[in-house]
Parts: sequence; C-alpha cells; structure tokens
Amino acid sequence: MVNPSTVSIGWRPSSFFGWGVFGLNLVLEMEAANGPRPLICARLTREDVVVDGARAAVLAKAYARAEAHQKLNGLKPPKGAPHLVSLNHAFADEAVGDRSYGFIFLENTAIDAAAKAKAKRFRRILAGSSWNTEVLQAHGVGPVVTVLQGVDASLFCPGPKRGLFADRFVVFSGGKLEFRKGQDIVLAAFKAFHARHPDAVLAVCWSNPFPKAVASIAAGPHGVGAPKVAANGAIDIEGWLFANGLPAMAVVNLGFVANALMPGVFREVDLAVFPNRCEGGTNLVAMEAMATGVPVVLSANTGHRDVIHDGACWALSRQPAPGHAPEGVGTDGWGESDVEELLDAMETAYRDRAEARRRGLAGAEAMRRLSWKTQTAAILAALK
Repeated sequence: MVNPSTVSIGWRPSSFFGWGVFGLNLVLEMEAANGPRPLICARLTREDVVVDGARAAVLAKAYARAEAHQKLNGLKPPKGAPHLVSLNHAFADEAVGDRSYGFIFLENTAIDAAAKAKAKRFRRILAGSSWNTEVLQAHGVGPVVTVLQGVDASLFCPGPKRGLFADRFVVFSGGKLEFRKGQDIVLAAFKAFHARHPDAVLAVCWSNPFPKAVASIAAGPHGVGAPKVAANGAIDIEGWLFANGLPAMAVVNLGFVANALMPGVFREVDLAVFPNRCEGGTNLVAMEAMATGVPVVLSANTGHRDVIHDGACWALSRQPAPGHAPEGVGTDGWGESDVEELLDAMETAYRDRAEARRRGLAGAEAMRRLSWKTQTAAILAALK
C-alpha cells in the first residue's frame, strides 16, 4: 500500500558537505510545506548542523520523527512510502525500500554492467543536471528525470559588504580540493593575475575530508604535486599554494565554513571562479555565490551548463577534453578550462567593476527562480 504522507530520505542533513546541505534544505522545505513529512533514514547527527533557532526548531520535528522510527526499525525505510536514495556511478546503496527512487550527481561516467543492473532497483532516477540525464540515457539507465538543486534565497541574497579585506580585490575559489574541481587551473590563472595586481587576494574554501581525492590534484597539469595531508586529515593548503609560487599575503584559507555562514563570506568577495573540469550537479557553491550577487566565472561544461545564463556570469567556452585524469575515472563530457580565458575574465571583472556588479545582480535574479521551495516541489512531483 502506498503511503503518500511520508517520504523517507536515505542520507543525513549537514551544514558542511554538499549532500548534507541538500538533505538539510529538503527536510526544512518538506516540514514547512503542506505535503508529505520527511523521514530521515540515516545516522542522525546534530553537531554538524549549524542553523538559526527557527530552522533548528523545524528541524527538531524531523529528528524526533526519525528517532522514533529508527528505535523500532533501524535505518530501514518504511514500507509503502517513497524512499529517496543518494547514488554514485556504481548505483550502490545499503538500504533500498520497496518504493525507492535514486538521486544522482554523476561525475564518473564509467558505468559498468553491474551498476546498470543495480539501477533497475529504482522506480526512477532523479538526475541533478541535464548532462547527467544525457549520460544516463546514453548508458540505457532509466527512467530518468532532471531535477536541479535550489538555493535558500532568504540567506543567499545581495547585501552590503563590511569591507573586511579593506581595498583588496578578493577572488573566491570553493569546492573540495581535487582534480575534478580544477584548483590547479585557479592557481595558474591567479598567479599571473596577482603578478599584475598585487592588491588581489585568493580566498579558498578547499577543505576535503577524503585524502585520496586530495591526491588527485597532482594529475592537474598546472600545479606541482599535491598538498600534504596530516594523520588527523588536515590538508596543508597554504603550503601547497606557497610551494606553487603564491606569496603568503596573497592567500586566505577559509577552512571548513558552515553553509549558513557562507553569505557573510560571499559579501566580501569581488569575483568567484569555478573553472571545474566536471560537475555532476549544478555546483551548489557556485549557485549560492551567484544568488548572493557575486560576479561568477563558470566553466561551460557538464552540470554548469544548467546555470549559465547570458549576461549573468562569465562562461569559459573553450572546453577540450582533459589530457589527464585519475585512474579508473570516466571523463566523457568533462572539459579542460583554458587558463588564459579565465585570466581574461578576471581582468575584465577587475577593470570594469560596474559590469561585474551588473552580472552579479543578473546572476542573483537567475538563482531566485531556483529556490529550494520550487525545487523541492519538483522532487516530490518526480516521486509520484
């Protein structure tokens, strides 16, 4: 029997990683809407959720419901209710219910026969980008529907700058440090940019809890080696940047920042750059930067294509296939952003601040159409 009053979710909310932020906003929107209640079927943690008191009160309802369910059933989803599962390219998951739907942000395009067989367990696959939908359909995986992520426009919206970096021109780069995110491209372009503009500073939010992924940055052709990773998981990001020729005064390492605190960071930023080689989804960090009114540079490949709007950002259009990639990673559709094209966009933003502001506000307007309220409704519609 179908239970339309509940949708179970197979991953935990968090303020510190992409899936967690997705889950957090999905739960909050479902609790606030007049529709099915969210049931978290994942290990519950509270210490990595940073929200205001109002959101915490709403989230407490979902945690209480989850605790009551898990006390009797563990992490098994309830029978008859749609169950939303987080997937990777292997389509593996430990808890698949009798009405399971998969959500995927596919980056590795090497989908083997075993993965295709596992994909058949799901009534439908929800893909986080139109590129993901194209890849899955090309592999015969389906049925599949494209559903983009959203932004919390009540948090991520244009606002005044406090001037915490005084008169410095702040270039932001965010995302886990790894080959796929293209931080070596950022490094090469910013080195040349800083040589011309000593007032520029690179603010990085590159923390990554997965040492193997950090090591993959060594495959990038524009940097030297990979950062050292300590036994406790700390990444020597500054040391890697210094070893690659950036002076200490040109770098600010932001570390791990809770999602709810990122608007305050973005309002101090003059430009955000994302020359990523691949994004399975639409790149939530880039979307939130745009929503806050930050002028943004995006690589015109993979999932980024869904949030590139004419005049609302700078798009890096030269996207040949990468010449290097970590072993075992399928890179069909990936792109290799051109350092000179990125540098040209940075120069334009530096010289023409009025045009940069115009693009930033146009980006914010575009992102308002992708609110979590709207996108959560699209997810629930796809589960019917």
